[in-house]
Amino acid sequence: MILDAAEKIVALGFRDLGYEYVVLDDCWSNGRNASGYLVPDADKFPNGIADLADKIHAMGLKIGIYSSAGTMTCARYAGSLGYEEKDAAVWASWGVCTV
Repeated sequence: MILDAAEKIVALGFRDLGYEYVVLDDCWSNGRNASGYLVPDADKFPNGIADLADKIHAMGLKIGIYSSAGTMTCARYAGSLGYEEKDAAVWASWGVCTV
């Protein structure tokens, strides 16, 4: 679904009009691993978010990701409070833009 949206941004000419980002909203994670890093939901992202980011970058777009400044997101997934550096590091390792 996310790749389809990215493809439509390109095909319909929105990228050429200045649209740059495809942003994953809430509900993409499966919590944190034993080291405290966020883990993507393997059912939703069987090849991981880095693979998704690579495909989106290949279309000339950037990928962003949703989190919360609190302990939980709106949908009650793990938020970034207290994990800001780990979250930024893992997102960067996946090729996700942080803005």
